[in-house]
Amino acid sequence: MNTKRIDDIDLKRFRQSDPILFSNSLYSFQLLDTAFATTNLYLEGHWMHHFNGAIVNNIPLVKKTRIQTVVGAGFLWIQDSNFNYQEILAGFERTFKLGKRRRMRLGVYGVLAQSSNNGFNTGYKFSIDIIDTWKQDWSF
Repeated sequence: MNTKRIDDIDLKRFRQSDPILFSNSLYSFQLLDTAFATTNLYLEGHWMHHFNGAIVNNIPLVKKTRIQTVVGAGFLWIQDSNFNYQEILAGFERTFKLGKRRRMRLGVYGVLAQSSNNGFNTGYKFSIDIIDTWKQDWSF
């Protein structure tokens, strides 16, 4: 009702992406070049799929490397500036044992993004993820 004072809870922020490290693609974007904040209407969507060997297991010699493939996508539309952003990503991941229950996953991803401000952009991201031993689940 009163827009002269906006609390932090009313402000939705979209952070700028890290230049090298892969962030959780279910909650953030990989090649977003500026940070945004809005109190108005916005649409945001994220999707990620791990194939868990479904593609790589059909290639005999590559199967022995235990590399897994992953794809994902994301989009953002902000009403304030009529800003739109879309990205798709594909990558390879490999899990390593660090002990009886500990696992570490390393990943390399290629990202293709398009925004209304800068046009097309491409980049590579790297990830390091350690499994949550309590839940036995990865963070992404």
